[in-house]
Amino acid sequence: MGDSSMAKRVVISIPEDVLKQVDTEAEKSDKSRSGYLSEIIQSASLGHKSDANAIHRDSDLIQDMNHLEKENENLKLLVKNLETNLEWLRGEYSRLADATIQKALPRPRKSVFSKLMFWKKD
Repeated sequence: MGDSSMAKRVVISIPEDVLKQVDTEAEKSDKSRSGYLSEIIQSASLGHKSDANAIHRDSDLIQDMNHLEKENENLKLLVKNLETNLEWLRGEYSRLADATIQKALPRPRKSVFSKLMFWKKD
């Protein structure tokens, strides 16, 4: 048996239009034509074994994404609820502060003018 890392020379026939596409993709990935074809063949032969795992991973990712979207919606509702409660508490605080200030202030005394106006009504 030969070493699996040892490369063997193979002669194949590829249509010209496909070969142009291979050359274009090889140039884009900065590889030689044979290097690019070797990589494609390796990924294709290994890809069949890992397709089931990839599908399983994808389904797990979709489930995780759906769960995170639901959690995000719940958190948005929680934030909105907290903002509403904050506004209510601010109103209550303002009302209580006004009442406390009013209690702390001395009662206004009637001015002489108001007393005179009171007597004038007769």
